[in-house]
Amino acid sequence: MNPLHFQRGLWISALALGVGAVVGWESGAPRGISPEAVVVNRPGPTPIGQTIPSDSIDDAASATSDHDPFRLTREPSAVPYDASGEVVTAAQPTPPKPPLALSGIVGPPWVAVLEGVPGRTGSVLAKVGDTLARPPLTPLVVHRIWRDTVVVRGADTTWTLTVYHPWR
Repeated sequence: MNPLHFQRGLWISALALGVGAVVGWESGAPRGISPEAVVVNRPGPTPIGQTIPSDSIDDAASATSDHDPFRLTREPSAVPYDASGEVVTAAQPTPPKPPLALSGIVGPPWVAVLEGVPGRTGSVLAKVGDTLARPPLTPLVVHRIWRDTVVVRGADTTWTLTVYHPWR
C-alpha cells in the first residue's frame, strides 16, 4: 500500500469522526431519549423559606446504600461489617523459601558446599546433621549426603539438591 494513500485515509477518517462528534454535540440529546424528556437541573440559590423533607433524605440515603454505588458489582460485600470493633488480624505471610544451591561435594568424609544459605554470605560447608540456619530464620538441617545429591530439611520443606556440573 502506498504511504500517501494510507495517510490520506487516516486524515479522511479523522475528519469524519470530528464531524460526527460535532453533530452529536449539537444534537444535545442522547440516542433513544427525546429532547423533551431531558430535564436540565440548574443549581441556584435555595429559597430561604424552603426546607427539604427528612423523609426524602432518608429515602435517598436508603436507595443509595441498597445499590452499593462504590462496588463494581453493585452488590453487598460477602464479608459482613462488624461494628463491635473486634479486630481480625490477617495471617502472617509465610517467609520466602531460601534459594539453596549445591556447588559441590568434597570428601571423604563427605562435606557439601552450599550456596544461598539464609543468614550467611558466600559458600557454606556442611556435614550430615549440621544446622545451617537458626531462629528467627527457619532452621535448615542437612539430613543426607550422597555422591552428587544432598537432602536438606526445613520446617515445612525438604530440598533434594544435586550438583549441576560434577567435576571430571
